Amino acid sequence: MQDGTVMYQTPWFKIIKRDGHHVLHEPKSVKGAAVLILVDETHAVLVSQYRHGTSRNMLEIPRGYAEPEESSQECALREVYEETGFELQAGDVECIGHYSPNSSVLTSTVSIFRATAMRTQQRDGTDLHEVDHVELLNIDELERKIADGEITDGFTQSALYLHRLKPIRSS
Repeated sequence: MQDGTVMYQTPWFKIIKRDGHHVLHEPKSVKGAAVLILVDETHAVLVSQYRHGTSRNMLEIPRGYAEPEESSQECALREVYEETGFELQAGDVECIGHYSPNSSVLTSTVSIFRATAMRTQQRDGTDLHEVDHVELLNIDELERKIADGEITDGFTQSALYLHRLKPIRSS
């Protein structure tokens, strides 16, 4: 994905010119993850976080870049804990698809996971320094907020759609 001329580079991304077009490559997104956490199969866990691209707080599912040694699943588990305090195990999450946020200019494709959790898996006193607050929404309320334009995050919208398409696996 990096063929072409690097025009600009930061620790998070590179702007590459190839075939007369500029694309943005996020090397850490290759194994990144976004996670729709379902509590009691009726509620979704969302986080409110300031996003510089929109200059406002966004209500969205937890997501993030993988560390170099992490798999996408390990990234999902770590991000869920860091952003929500839910301590999940590998058996609690499943990959339900992949999302390419803007294929005309971004090289990124992120794994979308669904996690099933119980309220008791959320740890009290967790330092949630990455987010402003954690919110538990009924799935119907989540759908209403998406339909009304209150939630515009594409990761959240894609995860909910993939969740609707794929039945929850039996234990």
